[in-house]
Amino acid sequence: MSTEYERREYDRLCAKTLIMYAKFIENQFSFYGAKMHNCCAGGMYFETDYPVRKGMIVSIRRADYSADCKGVSTYTEHRAEVKWYKAIRDADKPYYGVGVKFSQPVGVPPFFQNGS
Repeated sequence: MSTEYERREYDRLCAKTLIMYAKFIENQFSFYGAKMHNCCAGGMYFETDYPVRKGMIVSIRRADYSADCKGVSTYTEHRAEVKWYKAIRDADKPYYGVGVKFSQPVGVPPFFQNGS
């Protein structure tokens, strides 16, 4: 019987960094903060205070992205599809774990640049 890890196409890198993601709702983008926990060329896992739904298309970038950045981290955004999510209960309020798949592989994930 194969496990989830054995089915992965890319090696997953574990690191935590702040990201922002945008959902397109009612003809405008709404931006939300989140914390990425791991990432690979094909997708990522992040946690957020805001609910999402399976199949939603989101746009993701590092929270500290700046147009003045140089080098590998000079990306703008990556589109991704929400493949799954789960509510995580905390003592104070629920938050959500989200797994996304990038629209196309991103090569070396830029989310780990600049000392992350």
